[in-house]
Amino acid sequence: MKQTNAMETLVGAFVLTVAISFIGYAYKNSGSSTESTYVLSAQFHQANGLHDGSDVRIGGVKIGTIQSLSLDTKTLYPVVAFAVNTDIKIPKDSKASITSSSLMGDKYLELTPGGSDDDLQPGDVIYNTQDSVNLESLIGKAVFKAQD
Repeated sequence: MKQTNAMETLVGAFVLTVAISFIGYAYKNSGSSTESTYVLSAQFHQANGLHDGSDVRIGGVKIGTIQSLSLDTKTLYPVVAFAVNTDIKIPKDSKASITSSSLMGDKYLELTPGGSDDDLQPGDVIYNTQDSVNLESLIGKAVFKAQD
């Protein structure tokens, strides 16, 4: 009987350890972060494929996440607000582009740093942007051009 109780205790401890590890893994990969961030924006002509929580990367390395997508009521262009880790300083003349991780993969915001000595400040907007390539549009152009 003592051996059964000891075995049950070991199995219970193992299950509890696995559950705590899973909760830690889920929190780490949920996009929640204890790191401090600052918010920047980028204005595009089209923001196809981006959504809240998408990555913001420089050179393929994640440096932040997209906070929201909205429409500028004056220009009627989409504005992407994103949070960047405070230890990352982005030059004012940087470029933002919407990139795909693979042919059919999820899209993310890629920042290409410029050479300016001045950095973007919280709340600044990047206007030097490149929209994502619309695959359906390219296929349609190729098909209809081939028919001519």
